[in-house]
Amino acid sequence: MPGDRGSAVIACHVDDKTAPAVFFHLKDLKQDDEIIITNDSDEKLIFKVDKQVFPMDDAPFSEIAGYTSRQMLNLITCTGPFD
Repeated sequence: MPGDRGSAVIACHVDDKTAPAVFFHLKDLKQDDEIIITNDSDEKLIFKVDKQVFPMDDAPFSEIAGYTSRQMLNLITCTGPFD
């Protein structure tokens, strides 16, 4: 879960055939922007953006979802024409 030690991963769509979706503005995030998530206890968790973009066919999944002693939040989506 976000805020726990390790890599939390959230995957959402950018859009669908009718409208923008949750991650539509993900591309607009810049280095050191803050992402604020509220957990089930209404505690605000703040993550800083360390923007990295990986090609789908060459994403380092062990880095994205692998072990870390830090509290990491990884946001994953797709780009390109809607399929």
